[in-house]
Amino acid sequence: MGFCETRASGAPRTPFLRQEEEALAIYSLNHRSIGKSTHAPGTAGAHVDYITRDSAARIVLSQHMPSHRHEAHAWLDQAEASDRKNGRVCDKVMLALPRELSPEERAELVRDFARQVGQGKAPWLAAIHDKGADAQNPHAHLVIRDKDPETGKRVAGLSEKGSTERLRELWEAIANAHLQRAGHTARIDRRTLAAQGIDRKAQIHVGPRANAMAEQGKTPVSKIRKDHQGRVIRYPEIDYSVRGMKTRGQHNAKIINLNEQKAKDEARKWDLSSWEEAVESARKEGFASLVERAEIGLQVAKEFVEARKPLPHYHSEVNAVAEKRWKAIGDDRRAAEQARQEKVAKEAEARRREQAAEKTALANRYEARLRLAEATAKAAKGAEGQKSQIEQAHPWRSRLHKVGLSFGPLADVESRVSAAQKAKEELFADAAGCEAFEERKAALEAQKRAQKAAVEKAQALEKGQGHQVKSGPEKSITSAKAPQKGKGVSRGDGGIGL
Repeated sequence: MGFCETRASGAPRTPFLRQEEEALAIYSLNHRSIGKSTHAPGTAGAHVDYITRDSAARIVLSQHMPSHRHEAHAWLDQAEASDRKNGRVCDKVMLALPRELSPEERAELVRDFARQVGQGKAPWLAAIHDKGADAQNPHAHLVIRDKDPETGKRVAGLSEKGSTERLRELWEAIANAHLQRAGHTARIDRRTLAAQGIDRKAQIHVGPRANAMAEQGKTPVSKIRKDHQGRVIRYPEIDYSVRGMKTRGQHNAKIINLNEQKAKDEARKWDLSSWEEAVESARKEGFASLVERAEIGLQVAKEFVEARKPLPHYHSEVNAVAEKRWKAIGDDRRAAEQARQEKVAKEAEARRREQAAEKTALANRYEARLRLAEATAKAAKGAEGQKSQIEQAHPWRSRLHKVGLSFGPLADVESRVSAAQKAKEELFADAAGCEAFEERKAALEAQKRAQKAAVEKAQALEKGQGHQVKSGPEKSITSAKAPQKGKGVSRGDGGIGL
C-alpha cells in the first residue's frame, strides 16, 4: 500500500512553468486496503456507499459485482461476512484522471485499467468524480475484491510485496497509451520530481477553494462538521492546536519540509557512498588485493541493505562480516595454492621416476650390448689366423667357398667375425644408452666412495675411543732403548709397527 503524487492536483497553476512540465499530466495513485481485522465491520460497504453518492459520482462502472449504490453495499457486506476473521475484504485505489481526456475517454481508461488489474476475473467497482467541485480535479475511486468468484483464489496479487509499485507502473503505461490514442502529447510520469529532473518539492493537495482564498490573503474559517458516519469533528480546535491559526498552505509547507528531512534520514540508512568511495580509493592505489577487499565490503553492505538493516546501526557488523569473508577467501586461496604446489611436486616426482626408469632401461640395454660385444669379440679373436690356416690347408675348397660353395670351417669363422662387427656397431651407435650407463657407473662409484668414506670415518672414531680408554689419565712410559732394526715400537694406541 502506498501513496504517490507527482504534482498536486489542487496546486495553483502558473504561466511560468517550464516547457517540459507543460507536457506532463497529473500523476497520482493512492493504494490502500480494507481488512476484516483492521477496520470496523461494514467499512468496505460504507466506503462504496460514500464514493458512489450522487452528489459526487458522475458515472459508476463495475464488473462481476453490482454497480448500484445500495446493491454494491450489500454485496460487499455479504462478501465480508464470508471471509475469514483476518481476511482482506477489498483494496481501494484512488486515481487522478488526465484532464486532457474527455469524460467518455476517462471512463474507458478506468475500465481498461480495472480489467487489467483483475485480469478480467476479480470483481471491481469504479466511481468517477469529475463534476461540480471536482470538474477541475477529475479522479476515480476504484474498489477491487481480489478473489475470483468461481475459484475463490486471488488473481490480482494486491496483498503481495511490491503490489503498489506494480499498480503505479501499470497505471502509467495504460494512461499514457490512452493519451496517445486520443492524440495528446501530454504524458504522466510515476517517477519523483528529482528523477524527472524537475527542481521542485512535491506538494500536498490543498484544494481549489483553499488556494483561491490563500491567493486573496484570506484564512479559511474552520467549522465543526460531521463525517459520513455522523461523527462530530471539531476542526477549529484541531486547526488551532496543529497550525496555530496558520493557512493550510503554510501548514502544508511545514509538513513538506518535515517529509523532506524524513526522506533524507531514511536515505542515510541505506547510503552506500562510504563503501563505494573505499572501492574507488583502492582502485586509485592500484593494488588488486585492496580493491578486492573493498569490493567485498561493498557487497556485504548491499546485502545488509537488501535485508533492510540500516547501515549506520549495523556498521560494525558489516565490517565484521566483510573481514570474516575476506579471511575465508584468503584461507581458500592458500589451501588452493598448497594443493597446486603438492600437485606440481607429485607430477615432478612422477616425471623424475619416469626419467629414472627410462635411463635405467637405456643403461641396461647398453650393458647388455656391451657384454654381447665383449663376448662376440672374444669369440672372433684369432679368426684371421684361423682363416689363413684353413685356406692353406684346403686351397680348392677355399676357392669354391669364395665363389659361392660354402665351406663349413670358413663360414663359421666369417660368422663369428660378422657377429662381432655387428655388436660393435650397435654398441657405438647407442649414444643415449652409453650416457645412461656412464651416469649409472659414476653414481655407483660415487656411492661406493661414500660408503668407503663412511666406513673409514667409523673406524677412525672407534680407534679414537680405544686410544682414550687405553691411555687413561696416566701417561704411557716408553722404553729408553732405541728400537732394533726391523722391530716396531709399542705405542699406547696399539699403532702400526715400523
